[in-house]
Amino acid sequence: MFPIIQYIAREPLMTDKLSKKRLAAELDRLKKELIEFEHLIEERLEKKVLPMVSKAVDIAEKALAKRHEKRGDDTREEMIREAAYHRAAQRGFTGGSPEQDWMEAEKEIDALLTKQAKTAREGKEKSR
Repeated sequence: MFPIIQYIAREPLMTDKLSKKRLAAELDRLKKELIEFEHLIEERLEKKVLPMVSKAVDIAEKALAKRHEKRGDDTREEMIREAAYHRAAQRGFTGGSPEQDWMEAEKEIDALLTKQAKTAREGKEKSR
């Protein structure tokens, strides 16, 4: 507790005896002390807390990327399967081959996913 507050707390009538000048000086001192304390807190945040938070965010982003990558492989295969099916359906399921439909669908879906990934990267870079 600050000395002036302790002093006033012990003797409430002493506030009358203290001059306005002395109270103003004590208030200024307390304001300066508060500012110094705020700077100390900011400094500690910058040096200790923010790096830890940044590291935690990086770890979380990597974990999410791995999860999306795994999910992305499953999604990619499903997309290829559907595209190959639609190719065969457009032919009325006659002629052609399932292998050829699959390879063409694979090229089509990979091109689409590559374009989407490029667009997402460019958007992320612009937002930085």
